[in-house]
Amino acid sequence: MKPETLFKYLLPLLGFLLFGSCGRPAPSGAEAAPGRESLHQALDAFNAAYARADVAALDKMLVAGYLHTNGANPPLGKDSWLNYVSGRRKALDAGDLVIDSYTLLDLQVRLHGRAAAVAGKVRISGLDEDGPFENEFRVTQLWVYEDAGGWKRAAFHDGVVK
Repeated sequence: MKPETLFKYLLPLLGFLLFGSCGRPAPSGAEAAPGRESLHQALDAFNAAYARADVAALDKMLVAGYLHTNGANPPLGKDSWLNYVSGRRKALDAGDLVIDSYTLLDLQVRLHGRAAAVAGKVRISGLDEDGPFENEFRVTQLWVYEDAGGWKRAAFHDGVVK
C-alpha cells in the first residue's frame, strides 16, 4: 500500500481514537466520583435531623459500622449513638431541651474519591434544665459514598470550643 493511501485511512482513525470520546457524557452510577454538592446536601440533611433528634432519618444516614467519639464519653457504635439521640428526642418532646439554633460553620471538605473528610465548627444554642446555653464544638467527620444510599457518615469526633 502506498504511504498516501495508508495516511488517508490512518488519519481519520487516529482522529477518532484521540477525539472520539470528547462528546461523551460523564460517567454515572458506580463509575462516577460523588460530588461536593451532594455531600453538602447530605450534611445539611444530617444536621437538620440531628437538631430535631430524628432517629429514623439519622439511622439511614449512618454506615453500619459507625464510630462516634468525643472527649466526654467512650466511643459509641451506631446503635449506642442512636440510643443517645433517642434520649435527646424525649427531652425535646418533654420541653426539657429546646434547640434554637444548630449551625455548621467554617466548613472544610476534602474529597478522596468515594470518601470525604469534613471539618468545621458546630454552634448550638437553646435552653436546657440549667437554663440558656450556647456551645461550640470543633468537629471532624468521615463520610463515605455508598451506591445504594448516597453519602453516609462513617465516623465523627468533636471537641468543646466553648
